[in-house]
Amino acid sequence: MKKNAFLLISVLMLSNVISAQRTLKTENDGFQWYSEISSDGKKNRAVGLDGKELVPYYRLVTYSADDGVFLVVRTDEDANNGRFGYYSRKGKVISMPGQYDLSVIVNTNRKFVKIKKNGLEGALNLEGNVIVPPVYDECTLYSLNQKNGYIQYFNVKKNGKEGAYDLKGKMIIPVRYNQLRYKDWDLDKNGFEGTTGTDANYKSLNLTLPIVYTTEKIRELFNDASKEKDATRKIRLYSEIITYDSYNMAGVNSFAYNNLGVVYENSGDLNKAKICYENAYKIDNTNKTAYENLQNVKKNIHNDTFERTLTFFGYLSTLLLPVNQTNMSGFPEGNVSGSQASREGASSGANSTSSGSSSAYTKCTSCNGSGVCSGCHGKKGSWQRTGYYVGDGSKSWIDCGSCRGSGKCPICYGRGKL
Repeated sequence: MKKNAFLLISVLMLSNVISAQRTLKTENDGFQWYSEISSDGKKNRAVGLDGKELVPYYRLVTYSADDGVFLVVRTDEDANNGRFGYYSRKGKVISMPGQYDLSVIVNTNRKFVKIKKNGLEGALNLEGNVIVPPVYDECTLYSLNQKNGYIQYFNVKKNGKEGAYDLKGKMIIPVRYNQLRYKDWDLDKNGFEGTTGTDANYKSLNLTLPIVYTTEKIRELFNDASKEKDATRKIRLYSEIITYDSYNMAGVNSFAYNNLGVVYENSGDLNKAKICYENAYKIDNTNKTAYENLQNVKKNIHNDTFERTLTFFGYLSTLLLPVNQTNMSGFPEGNVSGSQASREGASSGANSTSSGSSSAYTKCTSCNGSGVCSGCHGKKGSWQRTGYYVGDGSKSWIDCGSCRGSGKCPICYGRGKL
């Protein structure tokens, strides 16, 4: 008994030490995490609110609310020379500290990590993907101000020649021009121009880049679309978000595709809804709402196809039924009223059967016969914290995953009975 009591006291003392080493951090963007100091006091790590390790122990682990990532360093020397490492808020490695000779976030409208390896430059995005491989003498992100946004690309140089990459990492201009520029001051002749000679005789390369809206503009559109009641305007706003943030830099495209799918599904266009849900889940496979909506719409498409098939065969069967004895005129014997009466009489038995079938309908237990979604109580969705600065404070409007924003019971489709 004494031994058990001693073990219990030891565990309690140890838990107190561990909790004392943790400090809750609340960042300017609303993100919360624990900074935990190692037992020797020389390192710290990041731990989520659920107790899961996000970033292992390093000499320094800190969070940048401006960039939405953890910055880590192994040694003071690494910090002095810009050899930083980066982790996402979910604990995904973007780049390891010391992995590159230089690893520094470029703070423009779109954030990238400029990297240098063996004296050559390149770039990563904040998901850890190599956008420009570190094989160039220079790699510079160019941003040209436009209305509501920017035109952006990476200008690269190698052995005195210039080329360009887009923000997705595709080489759009080969590295073979002596000088390269993007002309944006002539609306009729915008696009890349280059020269292969020593003079400034630029020639059009017949390539233009899309305007990318600022993050603030995208989030403003998302907020407007979430509040909009008219389906046509909602479609236009969500489509505008997807078009003018084709690189998903604002991070809301998965939500935009999901909500666009909800609009299409509520309007009866299940195939377009399915495509939208697929795109939403492809962009962010942690979007559970989009996944659930995708599975539901697939079932609805299947059921709709099945019902259409039954309807077709039902119609086909009427063509194959025996025809009533007719006279030469092609009409049934007797007058119209008699014919109608016989039909009503013949259907009386069917009516009694139908009546019995009608009594087989039961009240929907999910909505208790109200036809209203029990998940959102007819509110169609809610404001939720998603980490994006839209809507109510730092919340985004998310359509109800059960009714997909319709407010109707998904079990009985709003009928109140099964």
